[in-house]
Amino acid sequence: MEYSIRQARASEIERLREIEQAASGMFADTAYAREVTDEELAAAFLGEQVRNERLWVAVGDGGEPVGFAAVMIIDGRAHLHELSVHPEHGRRGLGRRLTEAVCEWADAAEFEGVTLSTYRSVAWNMPFYERLGFSEMSFEQTGPGLRMLREHEASMGLAVDDRVMMFRSDTGAEPTPEFIFRFAETSHLGKLAYFRAFTANAVRASGCNFPGPLEFLRELDMPGDKRVTMIEDRRGEIHGFIVMDRLDSFAHIYELAVPDSQPDLAVAVIGMVVEWAKQARLRGVTMSPLVFATRHRSALGNWGFSAANEMHLGEGLQAICRREAAAGVPPNVRVHYRLNFSAIRR
Repeated sequence: MEYSIRQARASEIERLREIEQAASGMFADTAYAREVTDEELAAAFLGEQVRNERLWVAVGDGGEPVGFAAVMIIDGRAHLHELSVHPEHGRRGLGRRLTEAVCEWADAAEFEGVTLSTYRSVAWNMPFYERLGFSEMSFEQTGPGLRMLREHEASMGLAVDDRVMMFRSDTGAEPTPEFIFRFAETSHLGKLAYFRAFTANAVRASGCNFPGPLEFLRELDMPGDKRVTMIEDRRGEIHGFIVMDRLDSFAHIYELAVPDSQPDLAVAVIGMVVEWAKQARLRGVTMSPLVFATRHRSALGNWGFSAANEMHLGEGLQAICRREAAAGVPPNVRVHYRLNFSAIRR
């Protein structure tokens, strides 16, 4: 049988899910059978990748898909999110051809390379990708999106001790992100207070009563509060922080503190949260920036956020509004924004 590689079509989504289910059966004799089954891609995710032209299929003589490769964009790189080939068509080089198609596309689109997350001890996982030119990434080489992906894998019950992040570049690029994220520790308290002071002072200048740096820090479960992440450059210099957690089935950005001189950094950080929320199968992303935080509002607009009426907010976010009101924060000091993934799909 002759095979060819092409972009997937919306009418083929159900067939792709059948392929994924059949391919997951290959893990039946490993320790990860249940994990792989629980991680099956949703039809909505596949549909989004079809629209974005980031879903490739291997088709046989009859034109029916027998394998696929799904790609996301994480940390400014192409990320091979899933590679599945139906067992009836296995060991014919289709996995290699699909992977090569993704790498060629990433090179043509001028991405610095392709990343993926896979199992170290499964023969057709890490060893297979090593033969295709992928190499293991160190923790320092991973960006914020990949680190949050690893957190998501852990939350899903995957054996992260046996998971490995890998990278391939056909241009010789090194997998070193411009900015990296580190979970806040006790040593970061001074920097947290420093960056938070800018926000607190701006709020007080507007005549509002707002919690200052010390009150803010007391609310955190330090050290190692995984809601709080420091933004560092390659030299280890801290450029700000983000406070984020799940709220009302959304990823909610409680606070984003970056210098006014780096507006592009706010855009990049919010983009990372959007990608993480998709990975975590959340409904979308919410944020309630201050009305005069124009750089944040502009960054949200770049990612398709829209203003949300307070009546349409989830219970968790409404509770935050009530708590701030009780602390003396006027209701008009914030604007609520929401990016709803289901609305995008429609």
